[in-house]
Formats: sequence, C-alpha cells, structure tokens
Amino acid sequence: MRLALALSCAILLTRVAPLAAAASSADRRDSFFEYLHIEANSGSASGGHAAICFGDRCFHFQQGEDRTIRLHRETAARLNHAYRALGNRTIHVSRVPVPSDVRARDFDAFEDLYRRQQRDVDRAEALRQDGRLLSQLADELNGDASGKAKVRVPGSAYFLDDERSDAARVSTAPASGVAFGSGRSPVIERVAHRIRARYGPDSLETRSAALGEAVRDLLG
Repeated sequence: MRLALALSCAILLTRVAPLAAAASSADRRDSFFEYLHIEANSGSASGGHAAICFGDRCFHFQQGEDRTIRLHRETAARLNHAYRALGNRTIHVSRVPVPSDVRARDFDAFEDLYRRQQRDVDRAEALRQDGRLLSQLADELNGDASGKAKVRVPGSAYFLDDERSDAARVSTAPASGVAFGSGRSPVIERVAHRIRARYGPDSLETRSAALGEAVRDLLG
C-alpha cells in the first residue's frame, strides 16, 4: 500500500502541481480534481492508501494477489463504500484547482493507462489459458488414461453429458457414431453421421489424427 500511495503522489506532483500554480482564478473555481488520502487501519490496510477522483471517476493503485501494482478505476460511491463504510477508514479529501484543459489531459492520461493495462492483463490471461489448454492436450496425446475429461468446452452439455465430475474423456468410435463417456449424444451422432456421409467413413479419424499431429508439432 505504501508503494501505491507513493505512485499516486508522484503522479500528482510531477504532472499537476506546476500547472495548477498557473491557473487563473476562474479556472480555480470551476475546474478541479480531488486527491483522497485514506488513513491506515489494521491488517492489510496498515500502509494507508490514496486515490485521485475526477468527478465520479476515481483512480487508485493497488497491489494484487499476483504481487503486481495495478491501476484500478472505481466510482466515487464504490470507493467510499469500500474504504469508509466497510474498511472503517477515515478519508481526507483535498480539492486541487487546475485549468480545465489540464484536468482533461490528466483524466485522459489515467483513462489511457487503465485501458492499456487492462488490455495487457487480458492478453496475459488469454496466454495462460492457451498454455493450460495445450498442456491438457499434451496429456491426452501422451496417453493419460485417468478416464477424466481434461478439456471442458463451455456449452458442450447441450450436445453431450461431459459436465459431470465422473464424465470420461472423448474417445473415437466406429463409423456408426461417436462415444462420449458413459453415454451417447444423439445430436453429435447425427452430426457425425452427416460428416461421414459427405466426407467419407474415416473423415473424423483422419481429421483427429491431423489435429493431433499439429498439436505435437506446436508443442515441439
């Protein structure tokens, strides 16, 4: 939390203070942002906190479970509820007058940083999910005989009963259909029948083998 407080203070001082001193009296009355200092409390709140609010939009840095410092964006009401009501922490608010164009630039800077950060976070999570999927596929191709489904597909229960904890992994079946765990899916069997009728009786097996080889190549 101390690092988050220091980051917020640094942004405030380096970007805003010199410009705020040159603001006209009209700008000082009509254009401002608010700097929030949140007093420390016990436990995880022992370091204090800080935030910068532009109207109802507040930004603050916080350490996540992965030990990274991230910029968070909250409404003023939600921030107040989280820290004052739930956290029982005193919040000191300082109104900082600045020219309207400076306020707009600073708000845009926080918004841009938040959007770029979220894009990077989403990209990192997508890569982690891809890694887990490839690892699961590798286990399947390496002959894991645990009998459990390793790759779960959202919505697959519409077609087959693989969402139960005891569902077996998908296996290749004869030309009459495709077996899934302890039961069969009539919908998938009809789809498989149409595929075989159009592309040949071994089309599914051929395609499955090709995809398996592609995964092996990808995994090196």
